[in-house]
Amino acid sequence: MRLAHLTTALSVWLVAIAGLPPANAAGLAHEQAALEATLDAVMQAVTAGDEQALLLRLREAAVDPQLSALERDQLLMGMISDLRGMPPGSIGPDTFTYLTDYPPQATMPHEESPLVPVPVHNIRAAASGLRNAWQRVESAYAGALLLTMDPAALVQAYGLHDEWPVRQGLLMALDSASHGQLEMISFLALQHIGHTPELAHLAGEAALRLGDARALEQLLRTGRGSTITSILRQAPGRLEPDQIGRLLDTAIAEAPPDIAAVAIAELSPALLGQADHADRLFSLLDHEQLGATAALTLASNPSDATIVRLGEITRKAGHSSLSANRARLALELMRMGTDGGIQP
Repeated sequence: MRLAHLTTALSVWLVAIAGLPPANAAGLAHEQAALEATLDAVMQAVTAGDEQALLLRLREAAVDPQLSALERDQLLMGMISDLRGMPPGSIGPDTFTYLTDYPPQATMPHEESPLVPVPVHNIRAAASGLRNAWQRVESAYAGALLLTMDPAALVQAYGLHDEWPVRQGLLMALDSASHGQLEMISFLALQHIGHTPELAHLAGEAALRLGDARALEQLLRTGRGSTITSILRQAPGRLEPDQIGRLLDTAIAEAPPDIAAVAIAELSPALLGQADHADRLFSLLDHEQLGATAALTLASNPSDATIVRLGEITRKAGHSSLSANRARLALELMRMGTDGGIQP
């Protein structure tokens, strides 16, 4: 939304809330016009590529008596909004420093702690978001160039850069990679995960684009953390059901328990209705580390057959056995869901 629209809406709101007479609305319109003129002058300096002139205009606006504190902050938000539609590098590092160091001038009471002021516009966060967006675009372009020269260079670049926006851009570049390039990236990333664990995300994204279940199985044995969760969440949309089943079996048998638990939660929805998957979950009820996850998964997808089978376990297994306790947990969660409590 352009600043004019925001300012117009704000002016109307102020008039309505404060009960100002119509004559005072003319003053608000004048202030809006001054703000628009200042924004136009700022954007002219941006377009001209004159950073010193831009910084001068911004500093003048920060103390301009014609602009209220709120309007000064709106000016910067309007500039950042316009910059999002411009190419990376449209402003220089000194301007970014000015924006990220800028203390918002307009505040309002915190909704839960009225005595605590919070910014109406978070200039610093908006500027950081713009910088990150530009870094992603530049990195995606650089990644596409690296692909044409040597896919191994993209793997190396991913490992060397620890900024997430840069890595995001390199991941975006995979969308333009050929099958052979993806195979090389997946192979090299998996090969070096031991020394550079961050390569797990690159390896997983390449394997997903290939539909390579075996590479994903290898990743489960070596990868760690939230990266694996993201990859597992995407897997059902990229793999066939039989591949998903094998991937889950690998996670249960060979991955660390925390990764295996995530795999059960993320992959199970794609295997609903398959008898062998129900058997897989029931066999885990007495597993010390994965039994609770299996019970929760069974409870989130209730069926008559599942309820009967859980009931049989509670009757036949020892009262204090893990499998009986997990079966009772699943049945109780199902009951709570039916009664409007916990929903699957």
